[in-house]
Amino acid sequence: MYYHETEDIGEHRSAMIRIAYDLFHGRVIELHKGSIRGWLHMDDAVVALERTIYLETFSIINIKHPYAIRTEDLAKQFCDVYNT
Repeated sequence: MYYHETEDIGEHRSAMIRIAYDLFHGRVIELHKGSIRGWLHMDDAVVALERTIYLETFSIINIKHPYAIRTEDLAKQFCDVYNT
């Protein structure tokens, strides 16, 4: 799941951005319980995709972050940051 700190705010954005935005503004957050994501910053994704241009053979490439996190745990981390 890609994210970037300059994403436009809205329901169509990543869960990470919506959680941070809502908690920062004192709103109740809505989670998809049981969901798990491997988060990847968009800048890192662009670098990884750009490097594929130079491959000389067919390759299967997984550019996701190697660690997945439960959405509830991600929200808890943001709650700790915002002391909520």
